[in-house]
This record gives sequence, structure tokens and C-alpha cells, in this order.
Amino acid sequence: MEHKLNNNHQMEYQAGIERIVASIIDNMIIFIPATIILVIALAVVGILELDPLFAALIFLIWYVILIIGELILHSFVTYYYKGQSPGKKIMKIKIVDKNGKTPSISRLFLRRAIFMVLNSVFGVFFLLVIFLTEKKQGIHDLVTDTFVVKAE
Repeated sequence: MEHKLNNNHQMEYQAGIERIVASIIDNMIIFIPATIILVIALAVVGILELDPLFAALIFLIWYVILIIGELILHSFVTYYYKGQSPGKKIMKIKIVDKNGKTPSISRLFLRRAIFMVLNSVFGVFFLLVIFLTEKKQGIHDLVTDTFVVKAE
């Protein structure tokens, strides 16, 4: 579906497989190395026969660093690459504001934070909104006034 944004550029809003595949790619880039690090850390705890409470503390620290790191890293990478995370770049889609420009870093940060909270609470079911809105926006897009479009 093509629409004009405020600057009269034709933009093809994206929903469906491109966004899903981009998200899977981004999650693999973040979670595979993070999981390897966690497994190594927990293996060291097991080998050294440290207190299980220490293992739980390592997991908690890992989880907090993962969440904060993912939020910051995703926002900055997406901003630096002009609205494209690695997954979006591969799938040839990008995030834009209502003028068709790369959103500000604060808008991308807020967008990602809302995405992460909604994903934690509702799982992927909150993404069904994308298929119900005219401009293929998720709740995180609606709140931050952003759109996912075909990259030119």
C-alpha cells in the first residue's frame, strides 16, 4: 500500500514477512552471542562449584545488561544507519517519521522501549495491530509517530 507522507514522497508501508524476518535477524544478532556468554559464565560457576545463588546473580546481571544493552544498541545502530537495523537493512525496509526522514535518536529509543515492554507483556500478539492499521503501524509506531517503509 502506498501513501504520501507530509513531504509528498510516496512511501510503501511495510507489514508482514519483511518486518518479521528483520526482527528475527536482529534478535539472532543480539541473543546468540549473549546466550553464549551466559552459558560460559554459568559453566564457570558450575566448574568452580560456586553457590547457586551466585549463578542466579550472574543470570540477573546478564539479563539486565542484555535488556539495557539491546535497547541502547538497537536505538543507536538504527539511528546511525538511517532508520535501518541490520535486519531491516537486509530486508530493505526502514523506519521513518511523518516527513519520511530518519527519526531522532530519542524517538527511536522510545519506540524500542515501548516495543520491548509490549513484547514482554503481550508476546508477539501486540504486533497484530500492524495488520489492522491503514499505515501498517504497531502500537510502538503509533505512539512515536513512526512508520516502517520500503527502503529506496
